[in-house]
Amino acid sequence: MLNNTENGIGMNKINVLFIVATEMQIITALNLINAYNYKADIICLEDHLLKAKKYSRNLTSLGIFGFVRLLSSDKVEEIFLQKYNEIFVTNGMFLITYKTEILSSKTKVSIFDEGTMTYLNSFIESCNDCCGCRTVYLYEPTLANFYGDNRFTIKQIPKIKSDNYVLLKQLNQIFNVSYDDMIEIKDVVLHIFFSQPLRYELSKKAKIRRLLKLFQSRSSREYALETVGIMQEILVNRIRNTGISLYRKFHPREKERIYKGDTLQIDYPWELYLLNHPDMKVIQYSLFSSVLTSSFLLGDSYDIKNYYLYPIVVIEIEKYGNVDISTEEVLEFFDKLVKLGKVIPIDSMEELERVCQHEV
Repeated sequence: MLNNTENGIGMNKINVLFIVATEMQIITALNLINAYNYKADIICLEDHLLKAKKYSRNLTSLGIFGFVRLLSSDKVEEIFLQKYNEIFVTNGMFLITYKTEILSSKTKVSIFDEGTMTYLNSFIESCNDCCGCRTVYLYEPTLANFYGDNRFTIKQIPKIKSDNYVLLKQLNQIFNVSYDDMIEIKDVVLHIFFSQPLRYELSKKAKIRRLLKLFQSRSSREYALETVGIMQEILVNRIRNTGISLYRKFHPREKERIYKGDTLQIDYPWELYLLNHPDMKVIQYSLFSSVLTSSFLLGDSYDIKNYYLYPIVVIEIEKYGNVDISTEEVLEFFDKLVKLGKVIPIDSMEELERVCQHEV
């Protein structure tokens, strides 16, 4: 069920609590507060949110929250959930840890957009099974795999427009973005590859099995993971070899990184970079990163083209059987994006080279 009206703009303030575990969740929390005029508190999960202490200080300085607090998702502390009309949380560990407190408070618990994960049945089902979470706030409700399931109420989050200067100023303050030192791209079109954290070291058993060519099926998942990581590097090099000036944005969880002049090093969310550059033409490449859904948050006024490269990798790892590197649900979700023209699938290296030569 899709609902766009409840808690709408202009209604009396209701008291809500946001539990944030990622930078994207901070952005959407501020967007919801601005759109629905919430009276809000916020908790940063320091065991999930990188630079949680810094963000909590900046959120406090912003002055729009009743309180800002740091917590760990795996340790129960008193947070008086019963005083809130609604709790917004998109973190499975927090729900498991605080299950008893959530259920006894009888407070409505809602999931809010975090990219691909929040569009999947598996995640929403697990949240519902744990704490009865039946309300989900999404930027693109009809693309959810569970859209049409009457057990859930899906509410549409307003897009963030580039002329929403109040929200943009708040976000730049939280993430310490200064217009004076903002990174500028000289190219007319920004080509950028978004990495997955795929560096993988084979176990000793997997290495021995490969060397001796014995029982290799027992290590199929490891070999597939290694292949995906290798393929990612190959794809980056193939794109660059076509003559495209390709920047690379490393995933926050990537440990082994080689920084070059063509690495985009920004210390704040990519979506905020786009909000600050509304007139830039961007071509994004990735395997199956949630960044390919960044246009969900921003709407269609931005000039963003998304190339979805995972189909190339799928062909390479099929020889390992069903190794569940990216679930069928993720593939189902991206198939929807393909059909709607939100991402462009690339099925082979040859097709990738043709596309890149056209984009040069």
